[in-house]
Amino acid sequence: MASSVEEALAYLTVNRGEAQLVAGGTDLLPRLEAGDLLFEHLVDVSRVAAMKRIEQENGYLIIGGSVTFAALQEEALVRERVPLLWEAARQMGTPEVRQAATLAGNVVTAYGNADGAVALVALDAEVEITNMTGSQWLPIGALFVRSGVSRVDSTSEIVTAVRLGGLGPDQGMALERVAPRQPGERAPLVLAMVLAVDREANVVDWASVAAGAADTVPFRFAGLEELLGGLHLDDVRTREMLPNLVHDRVIASGMFNDALVSHQDVEALGRRAFRRALAMALGESESPCNNGH
Repeated sequence: MASSVEEALAYLTVNRGEAQLVAGGTDLLPRLEAGDLLFEHLVDVSRVAAMKRIEQENGYLIIGGSVTFAALQEEALVRERVPLLWEAARQMGTPEVRQAATLAGNVVTAYGNADGAVALVALDAEVEITNMTGSQWLPIGALFVRSGVSRVDSTSEIVTAVRLGGLGPDQGMALERVAPRQPGERAPLVLAMVLAVDREANVVDWASVAAGAADTVPFRFAGLEELLGGLHLDDVRTREMLPNLVHDRVIASGMFNDALVSHQDVEALGRRAFRRALAMALGESESPCNNGH
């Protein structure tokens, strides 16, 4: 049980290759028990005070690397400033899983259908990586290699914090997911959308759209973002075409699995995400609380 980041790094260094960092352990421990990973030591950072903070600093919301999804769900600052992340926390696994699983763990495990990771990609979050040579902030998108593999080496470095901007004027955000087959499982497809509107011109000023599925890493839909940027809000025909646009981009990404996700699921996902994000941006909805999906 490390009491500081420095102590954890020192232990990892002394036992290089034989020690693995752990915070929540919801992904790591089952793999250890199954024999997929072998380590002599686990360095637990779940009680490091500096990694449990949720606070505002220089215009950013800073979330420590040991902050659990339960803590995110209970934090009013997250709900008010980043409702997309609050919604991801609320939908993450079971209550028992939320008590242990960390947001940083979603980054390190690099699963495409991890609610927290998809939300962070849509929010252009940055991640602080700390090792014995110091700390550096990296864009979250640069950390994913492939599904289940990130560039974070948990035998020698630690995700000490995540930082992101909050909800701005005339902005809205929503997270939607295809319902998992079993309670507590990850959703087969997760979609996060952030919109900013220009009320005077009555258009979507810009959009950020991220998605992920079981066999992908979380990624941005650049083409869809370009299509949404400049969209006239009173253009009924274009807005009606949006679900098809989302569907087409999902198909083109190669992450569509017809056995798990139907065409109707994908279209409904895009429709709900756009409708809810737009309603928030226009001040017609202040909170994702009433979303039952």
